[in-house]
Amino acid sequence: MVLCRALCAAAAVVTTISATATGSYAPPDHANFTIPSYDLSSPHDHAGLVQSLQTHGIVALRSVPAFAESRAAYVQAAYTCMRDHPTLEALLHKQLQDGTERTTISTHADGSVGGYSAVLDVHCPQLSLTHKSYGDVLHSASLQLARVLSETVESPPSSLLDAVVRGAHLDHVHRYTSPSSKSSFPATAAASSVMSLDFHTDNGLFLLTSAPFYFDATDGHAVADAPSGLVLQLSLDGVPTQVRPRLVHDELVVMVGEGYTRWGSYGHSFPAVLHAMQMPLAATAVRMFAGRMLLLPKDATLAHTNLTFQAYAEASTRFALNEPATEHDRTILATLGCPVGRSLLASDLSCALGIWTPSNQSDPSTTKAQCMAHCNAPNMKKDVEMCQSLKCIRTSEIPDGGTECWMLCVQHLDQCAVADQVCVDQTLVCPAATSPHQQQSWGWPVIAAAAAAVVVLALVVWSLRKRRHATEEKVPLLLASQGMNVTH
Repeated sequence: MVLCRALCAAAAVVTTISATATGSYAPPDHANFTIPSYDLSSPHDHAGLVQSLQTHGIVALRSVPAFAESRAAYVQAAYTCMRDHPTLEALLHKQLQDGTERTTISTHADGSVGGYSAVLDVHCPQLSLTHKSYGDVLHSASLQLARVLSETVESPPSSLLDAVVRGAHLDHVHRYTSPSSKSSFPATAAASSVMSLDFHTDNGLFLLTSAPFYFDATDGHAVADAPSGLVLQLSLDGVPTQVRPRLVHDELVVMVGEGYTRWGSYGHSFPAVLHAMQMPLAATAVRMFAGRMLLLPKDATLAHTNLTFQAYAEASTRFALNEPATEHDRTILATLGCPVGRSLLASDLSCALGIWTPSNQSDPSTTKAQCMAHCNAPNMKKDVEMCQSLKCIRTSEIPDGGTECWMLCVQHLDQCAVADQVCVDQTLVCPAATSPHQQQSWGWPVIAAAAAAVVVLALVVWSLRKRRHATEEKVPLLLASQGMNVTH
């Protein structure tokens, strides 16, 4: 038994070293990835759909009635609205980390846009009409997806169908333009290591989207055969790998969000999809993206905090209240569309890191780690109260020294570039960055050395047991003569 345990422990060491050696390798030209496609109306496809969601958290739905035409009309109307009315109050503007300009129309699934519904109805009536048709298609597909997933499990604790019916879902249309638009759009573009939108997961149940549309910036005609710009990080053969998925205009892509895994128990274990967007280099065309975020009902409860989704949304709103008060409705939409934590982009989540330490009035057991954890979460009432209770003091501040991870400003790591760091709960982690060449150069020697250690350890244990056995053959007679019991 001792030898068996020794071998198991040594084998665990080998497994750990091997996993570290293989790591995550993201080549300059990302590998292509074909998203598994299924027909919800075909019962034969249901098992495969569930399996694909369990594996990578992403599937494509084909044969969705009226999807392609309703989406094309909706995106065209949004593009025309943004082009003809660039100063419209309903538009949200942001410059991304690579200089890409993003303009957004954020709409509730019911068609309301905060206080700007009337403005859009007047200036962009076609957008309102096409959004209604497109939204109806998405709602029907969402209900059908919820039914299929619910039917493949027995009595799940949470009702996915109820969440789809009662959730306050959001629709986003983003227009991306490159600041260096000077020439025609290339058929292909060389990959760059800089992402326009950093890797992130979304906070809804699912993100519903499809292939982006491109329009020529000069005359507005559609540009065909343009790269999607979407990059996924998936686990392929156990190795985190960055890939470019192939998107098809007549297929509805479903990507799992944090809401599915954190805010309910729907009977399946689906991973949230880590994804990014990379604006094609030298792009002069306008990239148009349309997506629906399926959000949870306000009374849904976060599994590990017992926080309701409404309370979380309100906290997220407070996080963004540095904007003028007149932007309140737009702030709610923007914040819920890109929720706080791992769900927000790193470029959106940069925070000033406060350096907090125990004060002279703090209890001797109070640590700096406790102060840093509770005092860098100003939007969470319980953390603010705990910070005050610990009597911590703020000694300094590092501008842009941290990233918001689930309401907590977490200090950046030194082990990897800030752009590569990803929030996992309330911590930052670095992805491994070992290339296949590095794996070959030192990975196998390490594994071989560990294997040799297993053999040596086994021999040592065997030798010790042999000596112990020889000794125990003599000792029992002596102990028995003294009236003592012996237990082997």
